[in-house]
Amino acid sequence: MLGAGVVGQATRGRLWVVAAGLVVAGLQWQWYGSPLQSGYGTTAELFSAAYITTNIGLYAGWMLEAEWPMLVALMMVAVGMALPAGDDARPSHAWPFVCFTAGVIAAYLIYAPFERWTYLRFLLPVWALLAAAAGGAAQRILALLTRPQAALGTLTLAAVLLATGAWRARQLEVWAFTPLANRVTALAEELRPRLEGRTVLVAGEQSGAMRHLTSAPIIRWDAVDTVTLQRALTAARRDGWQVWWVLDQSEEVLVRQRHAALPARAIDRPADLAAGRLLETRAWREP
Repeated sequence: MLGAGVVGQATRGRLWVVAAGLVVAGLQWQWYGSPLQSGYGTTAELFSAAYITTNIGLYAGWMLEAEWPMLVALMMVAVGMALPAGDDARPSHAWPFVCFTAGVIAAYLIYAPFERWTYLRFLLPVWALLAAAAGGAAQRILALLTRPQAALGTLTLAAVLLATGAWRARQLEVWAFTPLANRVTALAEELRPRLEGRTVLVAGEQSGAMRHLTSAPIIRWDAVDTVTLQRALTAARRDGWQVWWVLDQSEEVLVRQRHAALPARAIDRPADLAAGRLLETRAWREP
């Protein structure tokens, strides 16, 4: 009876996952015209096997730069798995972890590359499972030691990881992320009072934030070609819409590269508004 109950719970869990996937697909179909398209672009634009080599290099470098304790955890898991299994060991329980981890990693190896280590957050679903697996492996390893040795080893490892983690966090300016993120809210607060009548924003990285914070409709400069963007802007101006560009500082060169043929871009002059210290988000009103 207990076994049947567990199987029933697992089946219901899978059904809920499938139902959630169908809901998301339905919403994307309603909003973007296809269950395989999201607000970030089409599946073909976001995923490609050509990204694998680049992403392997990026993620490997980021792990060494920012998350080397996770590499220690992986080694602990490997050592723990190599130890003789106890009577209560159930190796089959490791397969869901292995499959889930492989799936997450595979999904992001073919995802469009990014250039900053903070995009390791894509792998956050794996971190919790890895931490649990590392804890189990550490328990098996420490069981081979005497109690004083195990206690000393645990405290030493925890102290080293804590100290080096804090040191690397300071080097990577982790403490500056809060003001870095707040720049978008600060810019939106300055921008909202200036939005007169019908206004459309041209944005990319901050398109979702600007839509949420200003309620203005968005044209994604990174989701259309130059001809389509020119037609949209021409139609907006003709119909009396006010046009603002809102870009992260790092996007400006990308806009110029992607839309080099677009005449009289508003961003080829000082911004009307700007917010941020380490990275600015800027806004221009088209004349």
